[in-house]
Amino acid sequence: MLKWSDVDLAGGRMLIPVEKLAHIPGRETRECPVFAALRPHLEEAFELATPGEVYVVGGVTGDTHRKASRRPGGWVNANLRTTFSKIVHRAG
Repeated sequence: MLKWSDVDLAGGRMLIPVEKLAHIPGRETRECPVFAALRPHLEEAFELATPGEVYVVGGVTGDTHRKASRRPGGWVNANLRTTFSKIVHRAG
């Protein structure tokens, strides 16, 4: 669950949480560059985010997926593929 506090657009880096390795000190995140293709989408999401939003994917959509991920079976129950396919289709 990517938080805005983990995204450094000015520095061109972000920290990605790694849930399955969180129990190993120093392995709980991975550093990833903000690729040129991703930057405009992150900038737009930041501009559209409500003030004080913690998560990059916020609002009702983010809340729904975070809630689903916390159920037994975790992300298996979150149905990310269907939602992502709809987003890609709408984006063209």
